[in-house]
Amino acid sequence: MEIKTVVAGDCGTNCYLLSGEDFAIIIDPGARDVRISDFAHQNLQKPNKAILLTHCHFDHIGAVNTIKSIWNCPVIIGEQEIEGLKNPNINFSAYWGDEVISIIADKGVAEGDILKIGSFEARVLHTPGHTAGSVCYLIENILFSGDTLFNMSIGRTDLPTGSYDTEIASLKRLLSLDENTTVYSGHGPETTILYEKTHNTYIKEF
Repeated sequence: MEIKTVVAGDCGTNCYLLSGEDFAIIIDPGARDVRISDFAHQNLQKPNKAILLTHCHFDHIGAVNTIKSIWNCPVIIGEQEIEGLKNPNINFSAYWGDEVISIIADKGVAEGDILKIGSFEARVLHTPGHTAGSVCYLIENILFSGDTLFNMSIGRTDLPTGSYDTEIASLKRLLSLDENTTVYSGHGPETTILYEKTHNTYIKEF
């Protein structure tokens, strides 16, 4: 599997472009960006395509409708985020960003679900805290953590449905993963579980 990172939008959101022999997947297309749409066009003939979202905030969903118009593919998000995805007051696009965004999810996922998209396979981890329905996607020793865990930081919990105590519980769970797991976060550089255990001051506190 090939992974490309595009940093898109004013919030510097990481959009991940995943491709294999029979699939193409975009994780968190946060803003319209020619690099993202080019990837969509280049992989148009792949038989299995999908958009995966870690949560519903505007800076992670800004290009979803554009990509779906190219691919006609399913939009997948944690089941507790479905309402926020279509409600601009919950996804904050009514207040921040360039446009009001409302998206209808095609599939909601929950803890323990196994996503199979062609030869691509990922396990869904429900990791509430940043939002109540935040999820991470685990592919062998690769974790797409959204805004739950960052390099040397953690997701904010002061927005609606956020909870610091719940965030800490989710982080403790992620720390139980293999230490060599590579973490691709919603913002900032990639990291590993071992590095965060050793260096992340928020995590070292507990």
